[in-house]
Amino acid sequence: MLIELKIAGVSSYTSDGEHLNNLKKVNYIFGTNGSGKTSISRLIAKSAQYPSCSMRWTDGRPLDCVVYNSDFTTNNFATSTAPGIFTLGVENAETRTNIATARDRISVIDGEIAALEQKRGGVDGSGGKLGELVALRSEIEEICWRYKTTHDSHFADAFDGLRNNKSRFCDRMISEYGSNQATAFALDELKARALTVFEKGVGKIAELPRVSFQDLIDLENNVILAKKVVGKEDVDIAALIKRLGISDWVKQGLAYVDESNDLCPFCQQVL
Repeated sequence: MLIELKIAGVSSYTSDGEHLNNLKKVNYIFGTNGSGKTSISRLIAKSAQYPSCSMRWTDGRPLDCVVYNSDFTTNNFATSTAPGIFTLGVENAETRTNIATARDRISVIDGEIAALEQKRGGVDGSGGKLGELVALRSEIEEICWRYKTTHDSHFADAFDGLRNNKSRFCDRMISEYGSNQATAFALDELKARALTVFEKGVGKIAELPRVSFQDLIDLENNVILAKKVVGKEDVDIAALIKRLGISDWVKQGLAYVDESNDLCPFCQQVL
């Protein structure tokens, strides 16, 4: 049901307009010609065409309106037929019964819709389940912001772009909770990682030069290095060395260096 109407800036009404409050199921409006009665009926018939005006309905649910004014007469009775007007005789009693049943059903459904709308948004549209949702959102934002404030000193750089907006920070937390599949770490380990990742003195290290092993390959193929360095059995003392079994005679001689009184244990010359 229409319970309040404001009409302003239309025909004879000023920009401040007039309010019709506490409307009932039946309302009687009278006045002289040009006082604005037809303007009110036109607003009810086509409210979308009057943005400066407004109407309020029970439970916020506007109903379909049928207005019989001079505009209706002009539009419907200018010709020999009247669109939408039907006469029901005795033979159409069943049809009338079906219509009445349908209207009753519509009334029940409208009541159910009104109840659901009120449950969803409350009486004024800001309560009900929508109000609960707003309250829960506010509570979640406060919890997220409390965690942010507690750990801000450790993760300030990670929170960059979100540190001054409670709603955006909450949206980011909810998004990460639903989509982030990364491994979870303990808080202390995260703090240690943050110190490394966001360290101010961290710099980029130049890429190490590629190591070339060509020199080693060239030396390996050198003729001189390919020659084995071993003792020769044809030297003068080879037979003695072989007989005494002291082929490692150099190593054996080194043990006497400290006891040779500054003489070489091999050639007996002064060291």
